[in-house]
Amino acid sequence: MKTRCQTPAKLILTGEHSVLHGATALSLAININTTCQCLFTASKTRDQEEAYFEIELPDCNQKAIFPVKLWQKMAIDIESRFQLFEENTLAINSVLRQPMDLVLCCLYLFHQQYAIKQGQWHIKVSGHTLIGRGLGSSSAVILSILYNLYQQHDLSPPVTEILDLATRIENRQHGHSSGLDPATILSGGMVEYSLEEGLKKLDSEHFKAWVIDTGHPQSSTGQTVKSVMANFPKEHCIWQEFKAVSSQMMQAWKKQDNAQFIHSLKHNQKLLAEIGVVPGRVQQFIKRLPEHDVAKVCGAGSLEGQAAGVLLCICDEPPVALCKEFGYTLLPIEMSLKGPVCEVVN
Repeated sequence: MKTRCQTPAKLILTGEHSVLHGATALSLAININTTCQCLFTASKTRDQEEAYFEIELPDCNQKAIFPVKLWQKMAIDIESRFQLFEENTLAINSVLRQPMDLVLCCLYLFHQQYAIKQGQWHIKVSGHTLIGRGLGSSSAVILSILYNLYQQHDLSPPVTEILDLATRIENRQHGHSSGLDPATILSGGMVEYSLEEGLKKLDSEHFKAWVIDTGHPQSSTGQTVKSVMANFPKEHCIWQEFKAVSSQMMQAWKKQDNAQFIHSLKHNQKLLAEIGVVPGRVQQFIKRLPEHDVAKVCGAGSLEGQAAGVLLCICDEPPVALCKEFGYTLLPIEMSLKGPVCEVVN
């Protein structure tokens, strides 16, 4: 059987970093898609030598075949490295050493819950040009693979179970996932999310905005999150300020108070700069926008270099000339009202 799953990206309007400290996040799913195709052929005998995974990641120029014993050994090694990270003796960016490792994690942790059928598996994951920019690419890959596996095994688990598994897998990539990325992608549309209350779906009003790509951050999400947590512990007063801004933004969205919403976004961006995740060049770009326009970092940002991933820019007209001057690219935001969509392919 051949299946295919298409999964949207996510964009955080408020809550990056602060959601881990109790703030409520506001995020939305957007139509920048990740696609996973999965072809399964059952083994004719019980001989495990016939069973394997062929995994293809064309965006990373990687393709490999993993017999059962090899992929399970590699996955167990990843789990051992993650345990060392949990014990604070290994950096998070050393847990997954190559893009293929994330796929192996998905297979292994799914296998722990529902023994994977024995046979020949061909998995191909294709993303987009903004991988690693703060659009939830890891979560999109994870959910694309999981939905194929659920379809191939004729399973329909509750969303809470899918979210729990996706978050546990994402921990291997980022260290401490809040669950915001997979929750947003699973839901589609606009969502309100907190560690305490979970997810609430909001009315998805259209708004005119653009995604601006400042380039790939030099520090990974896991590294950035860990550094921010170390420099600004949970009791630091800045997190109360983040919470207040999130609350103001939620109310502005629900009341469709555009002026207050823009004001809150600017304040949120100022706080992100204060915790050190907005490189100087990106700050210069934001300062040069017209007075009534606003842009903010929408992922973890970066501790080093001059790129911070993607910005959300809300304005009447896209800043084409300014983007060209800075060497940035931009595209209009199109909200995705659906979560992952999986189908059987003939």
